[in-house]
Amino acid sequence: MLALVAGIGLFLQVAMPGQPPPAQVTVHSDVTVNVPPPDPEATADMAAWSFSGIVVNVISPTMVKWANALLDVPDFVRTTPPDLSYKNDTVRELHDIVKKVTLALIGLSILSWAFTAIGKGDGSGYGKLVLGTALALGNLVWWEWGIRLNNGITNAINAPSLSSIAKQHLTVPEIASDPVQAFGPAVMVIATCIVIFLLVLAMFARLALIDVLIVSGALALFMKSSEHTERFASAYTSMATGTLFAQIMVVITLRLAMALGVVSGGIAGAILSLSILLLARKMPGILSSRFGQSSGSPAKSIGKAAVVVRRVVARI
Repeated sequence: MLALVAGIGLFLQVAMPGQPPPAQVTVHSDVTVNVPPPDPEATADMAAWSFSGIVVNVISPTMVKWANALLDVPDFVRTTPPDLSYKNDTVRELHDIVKKVTLALIGLSILSWAFTAIGKGDGSGYGKLVLGTALALGNLVWWEWGIRLNNGITNAINAPSLSSIAKQHLTVPEIASDPVQAFGPAVMVIATCIVIFLLVLAMFARLALIDVLIVSGALALFMKSSEHTERFASAYTSMATGTLFAQIMVVITLRLAMALGVVSGGIAGAILSLSILLLARKMPGILSSRFGQSSGSPAKSIGKAAVVVRRVVARI
């Protein structure tokens, strides 16, 4: 009996098919959301807040960091460092190379003058040759005397350092809770940083130009020995004079900061400091270019430079 029941159950499992899988039903639901148009005033406020945050919290602190790094370099704004000019080993080495070339030219010039004197039977005309030779051989001495004179005058003026004028106007909060309110002072700080960059770069370019003039001085001054090349020596002398002593005008401008109240803080002090630094930044280029373009007497060159300075002051 049990065997029969088991056989029937096995037959039913083999003969009857399995249950069909459940049917899959896909339901599509379309939902429409009506978004109101953005509020222009809210969008403008959000954009202003975001832009102000970038200026106050990112750009301004970065610019202040760079400006403080520049203010910590050796002070070549108020003085011309001997170690970076006529005492520098590289400058002196290059100067000696150019001087050797000049010595060869001096020898050729003396030989040429001797043949000319023998042919004409006239020994005159050696005055310019002697003058050009003396100027060329003493080039490094003239530069040393000029730089010492320039530094003596600038030290006597006793102008405040660029750091003392500018650093107190470089204070901004690194993280501002209300960047829109701090946007104005941050822009003033950024403007001060830019002017500091320009002034330091201008004075560094002046120092680099002095080194170039020192190196090439022997050859340029020897041009004084001939009437045909004398104008090149005059142009070199004018450019060297204007470039070197332009620093006196820069220091005088910085000295005026104390008289005009630029050292004080606040927005007024920041605006005055910008004016002083902008004027000081223009001095090296003005005087060096005017002296370099002038071919007249030194008094005439100084007069032209004074006219240019007065025009710049009037425009500012």
